[in-house]
Amino acid sequence: MARPAGEFLYEFALPDFNPARSLTRRVGLAFWAAAALFVATPVAAQAPPTPEKGDEIIFGCAEGEGCGCSGATQTSKKFRLYESMNASSKLLGDYAAPVAAKPGDSFSLVKEPGRYKVTALRKRFVGLKVGDTVDRLFSHGEGVMQAQFNGKKFIFEGDDLSLKTIVPTKVETWYQVSVGALHGYSRTFPFKTCFEGPDP
Repeated sequence: MARPAGEFLYEFALPDFNPARSLTRRVGLAFWAAAALFVATPVAAQAPPTPEKGDEIIFGCAEGEGCGCSGATQTSKKFRLYESMNASSKLLGDYAAPVAAKPGDSFSLVKEPGRYKVTALRKRFVGLKVGDTVDRLFSHGEGVMQAQFNGKKFIFEGDDLSLKTIVPTKVETWYQVSVGALHGYSRTFPFKTCFEGPDP
């Protein structure tokens, strides 16, 4: 008759005055404990591949109104599809339009964080005051902006504060694109945007 697993593990945990058997039991108990921990520990969701070590990723697109927005099911521009957000990564395909494809998320890689001086402040943000400097200025469109102050991100509208550019933020935008079973990234948004008329 098979014994319950709990009884089996309990026996493993009992002390044994035979050194050889005691060592065997301890090794076995350690194995089962590690296996249980592996099964019980949730696997974290995989983040988008980082293009280069140290590059910071901002979710969103910074190339004008409507960029990255589309309900199209085929492309209207030629594009190159890369394995990751790096033009030096594996090239998955070089496509001419039209191609049956689906748009995904947009990502902007911070290549230069920039620096901006606060010259006027009409709303309070993360301890910010006139004369302070912020960085990583990024537009989400429709007047909604984000920036960082002392490492803390905050969202604001264009008339909430005034900024003087010292060094502009520079980003590189990549777009997720799926072509059949291939999933990759393109520097070109190959679809008609939401503001360019009906889907093809």
